[in-house]
Amino acid sequence: MAKIGLLVLNKGVWKGKQIVSNEWIDESTKTHIETRILGSEYGYQWWRISGNFNDTKIETFFASGYGGQNIFIFPSLDMVITFTARHDNNPDINTIILQNFILPATFPATPPRKTIPLNIQQCERYMGEYIPTHTTDTLRLIKEDNKLFMLIPDKEKIELYRETEDQFWGTSKGVGDFQMTFFEEHEEIMYFIFQSGFYNLHYNKLK
Repeated sequence: MAKIGLLVLNKGVWKGKQIVSNEWIDESTKTHIETRILGSEYGYQWWRISGNFNDTKIETFFASGYGGQNIFIFPSLDMVITFTARHDNNPDINTIILQNFILPATFPATPPRKTIPLNIQQCERYMGEYIPTHTTDTLRLIKEDNKLFMLIPDKEKIELYRETEDQFWGTSKGVGDFQMTFFEEHEEIMYFIFQSGFYNLHYNKLK
């Protein structure tokens, strides 16, 4: 798997010999279909996705096979990462390891996040139930002791910290640090975008 990744990273060249055409590598790895799966795109058996790590935008294309077999290729980092299996109880574990440990280790550490105060009226503005566009699993934003929390049913409760007027951040046991950006119409919150590494999810607020 790693050899296939290196072959594609090097535009079809193996040990100095062109064994797959550069044109086919470009054609097979570019976007041919835009999907609604975590903001990803699809080529010819290759997925494409981008994310932010330590304030740096990183693009990758990857092959995804049965049982957690993955080949991730990062042209800007001149790097290939492979996984040969995953844990059945946590199918996202490979992505979590990749974006929480491997990729952050390739960049300088970011400074601590800053927070601004959040008053009671502001808490109530964001409270409510939200549903993602990719599944039917809802989550709730609730207030406790003048603090705002994201409640994921049967999973975890995460405190949210206000970073700017419409942005919050938090830390999840599942995906690590994340950012939420809220959008409004007529002074009413309509939805937020959840971003954490390669995760880029849209949540609509339920009335």
